[in-house]
Amino acid sequence: MDSRTLTTNYNVADNSVGAHELWLRGGFELALNNDITIRNQAYEYGAKRHWFDSETYAFDLGTSMIDRDRFFVTHKQQVVGDNTDLLWNSSFFGMENSFAARLQVQRNDIQFAQEGNPNAFPADSVTVLDPDPGLYGVPEPNYRNSRLDTVAGTIEDRLKITPMLSLIGGIRVENFALSRDGINFDGTIPAGQPFTTTWTPVSYRAAYTFEPIKGLLFYSMYATAYDPAAAGIFSVTPGTTLALTSARIYETGVKALSPDKRAEFTVSAYDIDRQNVYVALTNAISTLAGDVRSKGIEFAAAVRPIDNLKLWGNIALTEAYYGNFDVWTGNTPSNVAPVIINAGASYRFDWWRWPVEIGGAVRHVGQRYLFEDDLTAMLPYTTADLFAFVDIPGRDLWWQGLEKMRVTFRVRNVTNTVYAAWSDPGYPDQVYLGAPRTFELSASARW
Repeated sequence: MDSRTLTTNYNVADNSVGAHELWLRGGFELALNNDITIRNQAYEYGAKRHWFDSETYAFDLGTSMIDRDRFFVTHKQQVVGDNTDLLWNSSFFGMENSFAARLQVQRNDIQFAQEGNPNAFPADSVTVLDPDPGLYGVPEPNYRNSRLDTVAGTIEDRLKITPMLSLIGGIRVENFALSRDGINFDGTIPAGQPFTTTWTPVSYRAAYTFEPIKGLLFYSMYATAYDPAAAGIFSVTPGTTLALTSARIYETGVKALSPDKRAEFTVSAYDIDRQNVYVALTNAISTLAGDVRSKGIEFAAAVRPIDNLKLWGNIALTEAYYGNFDVWTGNTPSNVAPVIINAGASYRFDWWRWPVEIGGAVRHVGQRYLFEDDLTAMLPYTTADLFAFVDIPGRDLWWQGLEKMRVTFRVRNVTNTVYAAWSDPGYPDQVYLGAPRTFELSASARW
């Protein structure tokens, strides 16, 4: 990273990004008796968002300047829905049985407006040092309106065959209805629109848990799932397919907790296969990968060797690749790290009038690829955080109704490491840098 450009802004001077959101929820819980409970939650979410800027920057080897585009998009979104749950605890031939059912209904309306007549890239160029930002110009929007209606019913049952063995099974039936229309900046109608399509997928899962001794639990699961991501309701210019994204997963593992509850660990392994996966190629063009496969193993552990000392850590090893994706078959999807490691420790001084806990954590993320062609790598990075918090008991607070207040101070990325945290494959010339050294002060209270 050229230090002269680390904090240089190549955006237009009149750039603007913002959002207004409102989320309302309400519901009830009704216990018909000790064994049957009904829960309901209704919700409404509304949002208006906008991005108005130069989105893409690329260094031009021929001119030694930064090439830029012009891009804007706005969202007007409303989501309304309702979830109703039934929980029933009973017995089946003397065996404990838990039954759960859910009915979900939702409508998701969203309107996109996107720059429809941008200049061919680059729209302009600016110098690497001391760039003249310039202005956006006159936007000319395309409009896309999408509505996704979802009705889903789920049932799940857990039967405790013996005190050690439980069997779990479930099925989910869904109905998706997607409709879309739009108009281009020049008054023309987009190809293939308007249209309406529906899907009625059925997914299921089966699992068991086995606890031979208290605190040691083995489990395995098989499940399938569907979602309309490939149809691109949230995409400005989606792919042409109307196939659902489907997935199946195998997972198995073991969890253990020591009798004195001072130590615990979890080991799990999984294998996931996803079909028809939405992949962004640019900030306005998407396509589909026919098959994405991933498998991995995760391990997490925590121990308290003495009363006031905590140690914890986890590691995830992942192998992911495209099983069927044109010339990129066999490549690793962008942003997938083959190894992620977290570890931390803390010590609590609880004999003081105001108990204090200090600690730290480190995080290591392995090499990832910036784009699906696997030609550009984001190097591994390691960061460290420090923290300290003090618990102020209610007796020392100005309002005696408070049980406790916790004041926390954190230093994130204490070494001020410069690293590539993430890439958006829709912007293959750019990476998102991780936050620099950051200081954070917070307070929370409980009553």
